[in-house]
Amino acid sequence: MKMKNKRLVQEEIRKKRKEEQKAKRKEKPLGRKNEHIEQKRSFLIITEGETEESYFNFYSSPLVHVDARPSNDNSAKGVVDEACRKIEEEHSFDHVWAVYDKDDNSSVAFNNAYNKALSQGVKVAFSNQAFEYWILLHFIDHPGGCVNRDRYRKMLNDELIKCGSSIHIERNQKKINKDLYGLLLSKVRLSNGESMSRRTLAVKRARRIYEEKYTDGLTPSDMESVTTVFQLVEELIRG
Repeated sequence: MKMKNKRLVQEEIRKKRKEEQKAKRKEKPLGRKNEHIEQKRSFLIITEGETEESYFNFYSSPLVHVDARPSNDNSAKGVVDEACRKIEEEHSFDHVWAVYDKDDNSSVAFNNAYNKALSQGVKVAFSNQAFEYWILLHFIDHPGGCVNRDRYRKMLNDELIKCGSSIHIERNQKKINKDLYGLLLSKVRLSNGESMSRRTLAVKRARRIYEEKYTDGLTPSDMESVTTVFQLVEELIRG
């Protein structure tokens, strides 16, 4: 009788332990539900025109919120002034960027805008001379040097034909459409057999050219052809 009672007691203990272990497995620790979920990053990008606005708004994703807006004043000073105002007025963004070109800005105005932005905590993605130079780097390794901004469109269209694309950039075309943006992300096979996206190639090329000019101690207005758009793109696609 004693042995039977002992076995019953042991069976009850084992059963209780199993129930406790099962309950622990189901239990969810408080405050840890979103521990491994990356917080969505937000970018306010003030641009000088619709081309840059349309391009950067494609970068919105489940992990990145992008609000690209064209400035009312498309001069370098106007873009930076608006970005500086926004950094004071709107506090919901993690990053504020100013995107503008050299175009018809004087060297003094171009450099002053750059220095003011950095002093106010606004990051800058400038292109000297034009944003189209950044697009061009997706197709050719243009080594820098002076290129009139009016020639970028023709150079781009020549490269689009070479890669077999039916896309053609018109003179009055201001926006980057979905087809062109998709082409910029497409992969190409390099001479060494490696496959790489055109955007990655553009980042590598733009960084190399910028660093070469930067090491020479040149000011932004002296850096032609140069674009720092790659710095903003790297931030947007950072995992």
